[in-house]
Amino acid sequence: REMIYRKQLHNALNDIDDTVIKCDEILGLAETYNKNQKSGIEILDEFIGMKDIRTRVEEIIAQITMSAQNKSLGHPCIHMRFIGNPGTGKTTVARVIGQILKERGILRNGNFFEHSGRDFCGTYVGQTAPKTSGICRDAYGSVLFIDEAYSLYRDAGYSTNDYGREAIDT
Repeated sequence: REMIYRKQLHNALNDIDDTVIKCDEILGLAETYNKNQKSGIEILDEFIGMKDIRTRVEEIIAQITMSAQNKSLGHPCIHMRFIGNPGTGKTTVARVIGQILKERGILRNGNFFEHSGRDFCGTYVGQTAPKTSGICRDAYGSVLFIDEAYSLYRDAGYSTNDYGREAIDT
């Protein structure tokens, strides 16, 4: 979708009537998108109240760098939980942190996949595990942001029809 948008923008700016993205255009379109784009740290610094988050992100990057250099340390877990009221920028900050991790070489792809908690659940028995596995597989090497992940958990005990529990287990 992003590449289609870039192609349309390029066409509009250059008065071109063409709807096909050719192989030789892809690199040029990608370069025009990244030109004049701020780094993740610069974006994070523009936000108000992000000093502690920036410090924590730098600590996480340092831990990952150290574990890559010293194999006996093991790999640190970089799962994160963002809490706060609606509209406080949790998703935006997650996107920026993902960009920073991509820029520092921590994430291979660095894409951002956003799903609600219930997106992982199937509509019938046996559908949840493959659906959840597919979503996780697609996001491998990128950021998987699960909005309202708490909706997957039900404390009323485990039943075979609890698709949220099956998604968590998967």
